Amino acid sequence: MNNLTGLAVSYLFVAGVIAAASWAKHHLNLSARVTRKLIHIGVSHWWLILMAFFDSLVFALIGPVSFIIINGLSLKYSLVPAMDDEQPAEQFGTVYFPVSLLVLVICSYLGIIPIYAGAFGVLAMGYGDGLASLIGERWGRRTLFGGKKTVVGTVTMVTASAAVAAAVTVLFHPGGRDAALLAVVVPVSAAAAAAAELFTPRGLDNITVPTASAGVYALLLHML
Repeated sequence: MNNLTGLAVSYLFVAGVIAAASWAKHHLNLSARVTRKLIHIGVSHWWLILMAFFDSLVFALIGPVSFIIINGLSLKYSLVPAMDDEQPAEQFGTVYFPVSLLVLVICSYLGIIPIYAGAFGVLAMGYGDGLASLIGERWGRRTLFGGKKTVVGTVTMVTASAAVAAAVTVLFHPGGRDAALLAVVVPVSAAAAAAAELFTPRGLDNITVPTASAGVYALLLHML
């Protein structure tokens, strides 16, 4: 019954995030670029629903698979204007994100990584990449390595990812309040997330950031 409840909560939650972003686009005159990132941040919290409700891999996979299909249809037919992006290279990001969810769900439920490592990867992608894009495009002036990524955006990515790593570790890891553990896991995990975001072509970071971040985070916890 929890799995069915989880599915219902999942769809209601994602629909609510999209509805709120669509309202903001029309009533607050926000650009689709901004509302797309707001959806990006909001939907990343789905992993917490996963942790709260799902104990079956089959049921846990239904959400990501359906999100891939729905986002693909929305991309093709522009069903959700608040998710559109004027940059063609990033259009497929809305499809890549649930692909990364699919990979992390499988890895978590097969015991390859702790489920809270998946939480770090997904939330680091949501908050880190989402805020880095919004803040970097608004205030970033100096770019890195001659590319489009800015110093301000990268600093934001590191900061947000570090905050997520600290929160996830303290809340979910059995020894998460250990200062020595946090002193290693937080900065290294944040650096891994930022590196994946910095060196991955636009759009594909929706796959590399969550998976690489979760992998490094899980490896660190295993080693420590």
